Amino acid sequence: MADPSPIAWRRAAGIVERGIDEALYLAEAEGEAIYHLNPTGAALWRLLAEPVTLDAAAVLFHQAFPERARGAIEAELETLIQALARRGLIVEAE
Repeated sequence: MADPSPIAWRRAAGIVERGIDEALYLAEAEGEAIYHLNPTGAALWRLLAEPVTLDAAAVLFHQAFPERARGAIEAELETLIQALARRGLIVEAE
């Protein structure tokens, strides 16, 4: 049975983003660290402008890249979400 209240994620407050050519970089407000996002991470970051669940993000990515297996997309997005959350760049939406 699916979880009735899946976690939705959103960008953390105070994160600064800068695009340079096709690269996207994130920096904490204090400027202590800079994070480079790969194209998948950059696309996920754009989605996180509004709260989104892993499942909803996977559906959108699968629609954009139907040749990729949905399970592989979910695994990559889950890894990205965990990394972004661990670094405090995203938080659970309320």
